[in-house]
Amino acid sequence: KKKKKPEDSFIDLRYRVADSLKLMETAVWSKKIGPFPPNKFPYKLQGVKGRFLQVEVFMQASKNKLSPIIKSLAAKGKTIVL
Repeated sequence: KKKKKPEDSFIDLRYRVADSLKLMETAVWSKKIGPFPPNKFPYKLQGVKGRFLQVEVFMQASKNKLSPIIKSLAAKGKTIVL
């Protein structure tokens, strides 16, 4: 039986990219993406360029303190030789 998500709970996310971990410290975060739901996963990042990707996930619990669950998080990319 498929579990329903807790009513009024949601997930937001944002990301940033950089070509080095040192540069990541000052990289600018994207605007907030979400909420999920009503938006749906998987979410495809378009036009993102950088060697490193950092994702921040915000999980909002429902009024009765039930939290959404993240079962997996994956990132795929392609290598471009410059």
